[in-house]
Amino acid sequence: MLGQVEETGLAPPRLRRAALAAAALIGLVAATGAGPHAPVRTATLANVRSEIAARRGAPLLVNFWASWCGPCVAEMPDLGRVETRFSGHRVKVLGVSVDLFVSDDGAPLRSRIAELLERAKVRYTNLLYTGHQDPLAEAFGLLGVLPSSILYGPDGREIRRWVGPVTLDEIAVALGPPRKGGPKAASPPLPAGASPP
Repeated sequence: MLGQVEETGLAPPRLRRAALAAAALIGLVAATGAGPHAPVRTATLANVRSEIAARRGAPLLVNFWASWCGPCVAEMPDLGRVETRFSGHRVKVLGVSVDLFVSDDGAPLRSRIAELLERAKVRYTNLLYTGHQDPLAEAFGLLGVLPSSILYGPDGREIRRWVGPVTLDEIAVALGPPRKGGPKAASPPLPAGASPP
């Protein structure tokens, strides 16, 4: 078979089909954004606060969710698009799963969470909260409804919160127009012979 490739310069039909299929798969992975899995790690309340503080300087959407919450799972694909859709705002997203309120940490839970995040094309960090419910609820003013999301400004102050699912349109309204100093739009080409202002 190799000799046939060398002699004619063409691969046999079966190899050409395999090469085309591989190229198509690579293109599909690139087009769908499939790639590295979303980081998931356990976190105490202090860790959650620290993760939020570490992201100061850009708007941050913190989403409190659980894998057993239907509305949480339903909004995940939109949340997975927030960072790219609002790149002019430099928005970051941080997920905080409260699954450990009702489940033990183990391989079945980790597998279920990883599968949900992968299916929704979520790439942002998710924290698996390990503490008790009340301290988390008190620290973030949560009303016990999932999902709940809080949008913080670059200065760390709360801009808006949502109790229940949030849409991309609602996030857009809360963010407003991109801040100056963000990525600039490309300037139109200058006419021939014109000099830049």
